[in-house]
Amino acid sequence: MGRGSSGAGGNLGRGDGGVNAANIKNERDLLSDTKANRADVNDVLMTARDIHDEYGVDVGQFMLAEVVGKDSTTMAYSDGTDIGFNSKYFNGVNMEGAYKACVDSGFHPSNGNKTAMQAVASHEYGHVLTQKAGERLGVYDMDDAAKIIVDRATAATKHKGSKSFAKKISGYAGHSNAECVAEALADVYCNGKNASAESRAIYKEIKSILK
Repeated sequence: MGRGSSGAGGNLGRGDGGVNAANIKNERDLLSDTKANRADVNDVLMTARDIHDEYGVDVGQFMLAEVVGKDSTTMAYSDGTDIGFNSKYFNGVNMEGAYKACVDSGFHPSNGNKTAMQAVASHEYGHVLTQKAGERLGVYDMDDAAKIIVDRATAATKHKGSKSFAKKISGYAGHSNAECVAEALADVYCNGKNASAESRAIYKEIKSILK
């Protein structure tokens, strides 16, 4: 299984395999890393608490790593169980700047009243939720599970196809079904009732599966 990711721009969706594991260096436990910015750690933990309270699903482990090569602009990544953050962006200034640029270009949805770190963490949590929803459906590949969810939400919103559906969420949502689900769940987490109708349709499908 590949890794879903949040990119600071470009082509880092799961459609091309996500983040290459060979480009993840010096991966370590985020919560025990004494050099990690504590305000950012708290944002991650706040997001984890909120999403656990909403969906009843936990992350296996939070990681911090250097991400290099063609994947160096990846802000964070997930394998469907654990979530990792690129240490390059694991500070408020770099993450806020990178995420704002993505929002301004339409690549990611607005982070509303949440910090950029919370928006990225909620996106990666979306991959974990997709994996868990797939298991409930008896589907163990994240992309296959995401396709079921996106197809149902596309039909519910009366779109003619998933491409036009995804475009209503964000540019990155169009990269793959897995990224579409993750972007939608981040949109709902950050923007609530102001999230797009398409994002809220995916949220409804995930909730119905995980209930």
